[in-house]
Amino acid sequence: MQNYTGASGNANGGIYAIGGNNNLSVDEVTIQSNPGGSGFYANGPVDNVDITNSRVSGHGPGARGIVIWNGLKSNINISSNWVSNNNCCGIELQDGDASGVTISGNYVDIGSRR
Repeated sequence: MQNYTGASGNANGGIYAIGGNNNLSVDEVTIQSNPGGSGFYANGPVDNVDITNSRVSGHGPGARGIVIWNGLKSNINISSNWVSNNNCCGIELQDGDASGVTISGNYVDIGSRR
C-alpha cells in the first residue's frame, strides 16, 4: 500500500480498519509513503489482532506507523515489523484499556522523516 492520500494521520491509514476488526491478521505487508494517513490504523474495541513481518514507513503529519485507537484492545500481537520514518509515532495503543498485548522483536526508528 503506497501513496494513499487520506484526510489526516489521525483519521485515515494505508490499512484503515474502522470497525468490526476482531480476528484481524496483517502479515508480510509493505505500507509506505502515505502523505495523508497513518500506516496501519485500527479502531477499537478490538480482540485478536496480529500485525507481523511488515514494513511501515514514511507517513505524513500526525501519522503513526501502527496505531490501535479507542476502546479495549485485547490479545494484540505486534511482532517482527520494521517501522521507520513516521511523522508522529512508531507503534502506539491509544485511548482505552489493553490486555494480552505482545509487542516484540520490532525495529522502530522514529528519527527524521526522509
